[in-house]
Amino acid sequence: MRKFLTFSFVICLVASVFAGNKTNRPLEIQITSLVDADIVQVFRVERGVKKLVDEFPLKINESRIFRDTLDHAFYIVMYNKIKRKVYGQENETVKLKVTGSSIDLHKADKANKLLQSWFDLSFEARSFSVNYNHVDTKEFVKKTPFYERQRALEKASVNFHKKIDKYKGDAYFKRAMHKLVDTEITYFKLFFMQVPLLGYYDKAELPEDLYGSIPNNERFADPVLLDVSEELLPYGQLYGWWRQYKDHANAKYIIGYFSSPEIKVAYLLGHAELDKSGESVERIEKKYMHLLTSEESIKQFKKLQEQFAYLKDPSKMPDFKFQNLQDEIVPLSNYHGKLIVIDVWASWCAPCMKARPNFEALAEEMKDEDVTFIGVSVDQSDLKWKKVAAESHCVELRDKDKTFSNAFGLSTIPRYMIFSKDGGALVQSAPSPNTPDLKKTILKYLTKNNKF
Repeated sequence: MRKFLTFSFVICLVASVFAGNKTNRPLEIQITSLVDADIVQVFRVERGVKKLVDEFPLKINESRIFRDTLDHAFYIVMYNKIKRKVYGQENETVKLKVTGSSIDLHKADKANKLLQSWFDLSFEARSFSVNYNHVDTKEFVKKTPFYERQRALEKASVNFHKKIDKYKGDAYFKRAMHKLVDTEITYFKLFFMQVPLLGYYDKAELPEDLYGSIPNNERFADPVLLDVSEELLPYGQLYGWWRQYKDHANAKYIIGYFSSPEIKVAYLLGHAELDKSGESVERIEKKYMHLLTSEESIKQFKKLQEQFAYLKDPSKMPDFKFQNLQDEIVPLSNYHGKLIVIDVWASWCAPCMKARPNFEALAEEMKDEDVTFIGVSVDQSDLKWKKVAAESHCVELRDKDKTFSNAFGLSTIPRYMIFSKDGGALVQSAPSPNTPDLKKTILKYLTKNNKF
């Protein structure tokens, strides 16, 4: 009997030690490529946008595991223009396979099977709204198959919500999926509404059975929206336009239709970052500072204020810092002492890429002059920037946090700029290198004492 009790005690002790030392495994996304993939990107959905958290090349049959410190989150994996939204949670590994035409789930867990079934169900309605960009004529729009696809989806979504309710996993995912379905059904209609807003036909022609149900105070009431949808800015703006149209006499500024303070703040800060005029920053300063209650939102807004300060007062221009090809952070002052000519570009910008050879040719032609030619990329992707910039003969830098482009309100690219030898902005919109005028402008400032 004594031996039995001793043995039982040892077993319990060992079990308790193992239980005490048990640690949760971080959430993982394992990506295997069946093709030579030059760049695979992983975005995390946060604050209503997608944030790039990892990117890497993959050779045929090569795998890479992305790990995150969060308990759970929605992610978007991209290769070329192919997207796959997945749900990651600790102790789980989401397995994906990249092909030339798709990103496929491999041995999916129940959560990602449910998520995928929603994308399968909504495929046709999505295809004729947010994924459709070829509306050419008023007559074609009136014959669009979107309405019948949308009606079928809304009918099917009733049963899909019941399917979500039967999911036995974590409560957060169920809540998020309900919000995703409601949000996307509304967003498809709102996105398609852009066609009449552009003047193809009057908004009154939109079918009431689909569009009459859009106004709803619950649309922006649950902050889980910020975790599940990366389209907060266009969705919020289109929703606000529709509410203003339906009740023009009592129209509000867009966030007046949002119930959640968290969603209001995310929209205000996101819109301010995109609004290169700086007017959105001023609007927050005048009307909405009381909404910025978290340390993170205050920090983000102060950064925006610093970036846009130069638009109000040119004397407040900072010593801009950039990333170079060696991943060092370098200030623009490193290049003071010579006239500075800057090409603001991005790898995804076709006009930028078309003009780059001429910019580089001009740099080579003027290499013995007292001038430095610098390419400043606004690429979000580090790999895509480096792939292009590595072939350049100019100084190549990246405006990683958009401080430079925000300070000058750069809403379109390419943009060519000329700075004095001590860093003052001489020309904020110089001629294109596709014409002789850029060289003429540079020579004009070289002949002057161009200190700012």
